[in-house]
Amino acid sequence: MYTAVEKAIRNALLGSSTITAAVASRIYALQAPPGAAMPYVVFVHMAGGDENNTQLGSADLRYLIQAIGTDAQGVVDLATTIRTVFHKVNMTMDAPYRVFNSHELEPVRMVETVERVQYWHMGAIYRFRVSE
Repeated sequence: MYTAVEKAIRNALLGSSTITAAVASRIYALQAPPGAAMPYVVFVHMAGGDENNTQLGSADLRYLIQAIGTDAQGVVDLATTIRTVFHKVNMTMDAPYRVFNSHELEPVRMVETVERVQYWHMGAIYRFRVSE
């Protein structure tokens, strides 16, 4: 189920022309590869799991989805667009799964400086409720 959810997250992001105009296909699970061009989007499973409360498969998952780059305003704009892609929108998944997602926590922000370069991170935790 997790593979299907992560495939759906990536496809939803790639389905936004605003996001692909900014990052092309630089959308990664867990972390970006070393030397990846910026900006990019990273998503990571943070909490939740299988519910085991029915005979059908179901899960309640939380993912951190964030934009990362060196241009603060560009990262803010990407994070805002990510929110429009995921908040209270039914995401398409491969059969037999159905999913409802929502914006869960407002925003996750961080800036780090490495060798005098600032890297801006902005995103949010999103909840994905998945069932067969």
